[in-house]
Amino acid sequence: MGFDPGLEIGEMISNQKIHDIFGVDMQQGIRTSKDHNYIVIVLKNDNGEYQDTWNDDGYRINYTGVGQIGDQKLNGRNKTLRDVLYNNKELFFFEKDSPNKYVYRGLCDLEDEPKISIQLDKNGNDRKVYVFPLKLHTRRKELVHSLEQEKEFEIEERKYDLTFNSIGKKDIKFNKKIEYKLKPRKKTKSIMKYGTIIYKRNKLIGINALKKAKFQCEYDILHESFVRKNLDVKYTEPHHLIPMSFSDQFDFSLDIEENIVSLCSDCHNLIHYGRDRYVLLRRLFEQRKNLLKQCGIEITFEELKQMYK
Repeated sequence: MGFDPGLEIGEMISNQKIHDIFGVDMQQGIRTSKDHNYIVIVLKNDNGEYQDTWNDDGYRINYTGVGQIGDQKLNGRNKTLRDVLYNNKELFFFEKDSPNKYVYRGLCDLEDEPKISIQLDKNGNDRKVYVFPLKLHTRRKELVHSLEQEKEFEIEERKYDLTFNSIGKKDIKFNKKIEYKLKPRKKTKSIMKYGTIIYKRNKLIGINALKKAKFQCEYDILHESFVRKNLDVKYTEPHHLIPMSFSDQFDFSLDIEENIVSLCSDCHNLIHYGRDRYVLLRRLFEQRKNLLKQCGIEITFEELKQMYK
């Protein structure tokens, strides 16, 4: 029977609490205990010297060893982690969510020998690092975001929305008919912020969605809207029905025309901030659920509601 830290998967605790529970130091990414047969792994996310990357399956991460300047060596803590392949030490994994908040991801395994990779060190110089292929026992999943994460998502969404304020004839090919592809598509390149993978949005896909909807509000095509200043069409705004902030919950891209609805300004604000947003959400979900399923994206309405709380 292994060590039981008394934590639930996804539970958020402080760095001090990690120290109190496991008896390890509070600074390193690879934290060892002289008195216990386990290692605590901490993914900090905010450290530019380590280029840790999650796989899309939500289980695996390529975790960079310790050592910020110059070539890393397979000794000390790096050797201790590597030796897990040959002993029975347990690996407990935490991910930094925001300052002094760490999400417990549960147990993980080291799947193979670490590989050597080239990364920049703290001084911006190329150096050799050891990358450890870790696999969580429980899929990395979040349906609730921290305030810090929500701020990042909101910034990304505002940037995206602003790009549509000035679209004109050069942005839209009116002689090209837009058809849904109705098949799963790979996720685009992602970045890591505050412990969450953020996927960039493609402006052209948003424009295609607006054009497919004939620049009408898809909640109610009778909704009035003004005419765009640079284009002789009604002003509507693209909205990802399944929010992009939950991309790490799905195997395929959410930035697709099938997941983007065209909304008038009132409805777009309602779905984000209104008391009656679930009424609007239900209608849009019923319109799109079969299209989404063909794109490899399956979700219930109750799950979607949780994303709009």
